[in-house]
Amino acid sequence: MAPRVPEPGEGPTRPRQGNRGSGPGAVVDDIWAGLWNGLDRDGDPPDLDQVLAGIADRGLVALSDDESCAIHPGIADAGRAQAGGPFREVVDTAAAAHWTLEYAHAVGEEGDGTVDTRLFVHAALAAVPYMIRLEELDDAAFLIERAFDRDPSRANAAAALPAIQRIAAHDPLHADVLAMVLEVIDYLAGDVAGIAASYHNHGITVRVWAHRPGQALTSQLAAALIGALTGAGDIHGSLSAAADNLRDFGEYMVPPRDIAHLCYRLSEISGTDLPGLIARLSPGPEAAEQALREIIAKVRELAAAASGQR
Repeated sequence: MAPRVPEPGEGPTRPRQGNRGSGPGAVVDDIWAGLWNGLDRDGDPPDLDQVLAGIADRGLVALSDDESCAIHPGIADAGRAQAGGPFREVVDTAAAAHWTLEYAHAVGEEGDGTVDTRLFVHAALAAVPYMIRLEELDDAAFLIERAFDRDPSRANAAAALPAIQRIAAHDPLHADVLAMVLEVIDYLAGDVAGIAASYHNHGITVRVWAHRPGQALTSQLAAALIGALTGAGDIHGSLSAAADNLRDFGEYMVPPRDIAHLCYRLSEISGTDLPGLIARLSPGPEAAEQALREIIAKVRELAAAASGQR
């Protein structure tokens, strides 16, 4: 479910000004008046440029011409600690609302329906830290998944990984998003053993937390296939996990017909290229197909043995 877009008066209310910058200075400019009112300050808010110039003169931030404000993490942490919980909550709420509105604009909810991919990804990932501090973990995980699905790049993986690790540690229901990010990181690194392990772990995650045994079986078969073609990964662990799925959900489990069907079932994992990987690892198409047939036969044998149905 997408994060709720704030109602008028809950967040920034200033109209968008074309392709205005999206740096921290522009963000503060958007939410400044709302913050002042949300903090129950009297009168009109002070001029933002003067405020920023004042703290820059004291060496607390570094201003640049592109509306960005560089601040040392230690200073930011100290400022948050000194501000206190109620103050931080007002600021985090306003900032999350700002980036939620930017996200809505990017996906076309406020325009003609076209998607601004750069703003889409930037706004989604920018909202996440504020949502985590507000304990809006479902919304934060949703935005990470959408951003990563749109642009599964190395930079976005690095940006998303700490946040989704923290979210998944608190709520394992979001472990499937973490598994997706880790899988793409392994692909980007060209780590074949890591890719096999990621498919194996993805299978465990989607079975336990997403309750998708069919996807779990397919992921375990992919891990076993990579292991069979290269010797990488824990092929016996993947075969055993696949057999458990087949044993426990046999009436619903239909293994993939061939390599193309296997790859199709896993094509929803953005940033991965299972067909290309198998083509690179296999001496030929028929060798890969034969390896998959043997793996499926072995999984069926293990499942039958475990259930006493030889």
